[in-house]
This record gives sequence, C-alpha cells and structure tokens, in this order.
Amino acid sequence: MATNVNWTEASTLKTASTVVKQGIAGEAVIAMQPLYAKADKKLYLGDASAAATALVLGLALHTSAAGQPVSYATSGNITVAGDSELLASELYVLSPDAGGIMKVGNLTASEFTVIIGHSTTATNFLLDIATFLTTIRTAAVT
Repeated sequence: MATNVNWTEASTLKTASTVVKQGIAGEAVIAMQPLYAKADKKLYLGDASAAATALVLGLALHTSAAGQPVSYATSGNITVAGDSELLASELYVLSPDAGGIMKVGNLTASEFTVIIGHSTTATNFLLDIATFLTTIRTAAVT
C-alpha cells in the first residue's frame, strides 16, 4: 500500500480557475479521488497499477454513490486548507491504490506514471494531469 495524501471534501475548494465536468460514478467515490472512464462511460477510481486505470480524467469534487452524478475537476487551482501534507513545490502522482494520490518520491518502477499536479503554495494545488503510459524509475523523476 502506498503512502497516499488524505485530502478531504471539507478541506478542498474549487477556485475560479478550476475546470469542472460532470459524469456518473460507476462506484462510490469521495472528494479528491482520481477518476477514469470505463467503456460504459461511468467514472471509476483510477490507479497506477495498469494502463487502463491510469488514464485519469480528473479529481472528484464531492462524495457520490455508484450510479449517481459526480462533478470532477480536470484542471486548474484547488485550495487545500488546513492540510499539513501540502507543501509548496511538491509534485503529486497517481497512486497504485485505487483512488489514491501520493508524492512523486513514493513512485516505484512498476507503476505507471501519471502526474496529477503540483502544489504552488502550502494551500494551493494546481491540477494539471499528465499521463505517461510507461513505467519509469523514481530516480529518473526526482
């Protein structure tokens, strides 16, 4: 199990620059979990363990049950308040755990590399998803 960040719905707020889209949850999701779409066009929890699940579209903005509407951010700034895990100038990537996000330093050679975004300050996260469908070594990233 990876060391994932624990951002919550209560501690995160979209900003004027946050690009938001709508979809239907294919399973239960909570705020700030990475989502990808399956062939049924529903949104599921992304993870870095397989190419298909690493094709992340955005981060859930609220909790949603399976079959229910879910808003998700695809890019832009997100305010993360009261979270000591967010440090300025940190790069965050998709975790091998379903729905997880972790710091780039926790990436291993067997995981697909999906940059979720980076922190610009201790309270601002810039969502800027970049997917590389290859596995790389952590030493090459840091």
